[in-house]
Amino acid sequence: MAQAPTIDDVERAEALLAGGQSKAAITLLERTAFSNPEHSQVWQLLTTALLQAEEYERAAITSYAFEALAPSPLAYLLRSQALLHV
Repeated sequence: MAQAPTIDDVERAEALLAGGQSKAAITLLERTAFSNPEHSQVWQLLTTALLQAEEYERAAITSYAFEALAPSPLAYLLRSQALLHV
């Protein structure tokens, strides 16, 4: 079983996204998602970063993981946003 991502990783990614630095956030979140594939918040943040970076095909893939791990209105919204552009 993988460890949960550190609060620092999640907070750093959130700060990068808030600052419009989606590319840097993507790099951090991809590494975090690889080591924590069952952590839905990482997939949510990664999908958000990919949408901000207009990487819609990749966002469609990560949104599927987020939706599978944490079905919710937010998960469906992010998935819909990605699929609208694919």
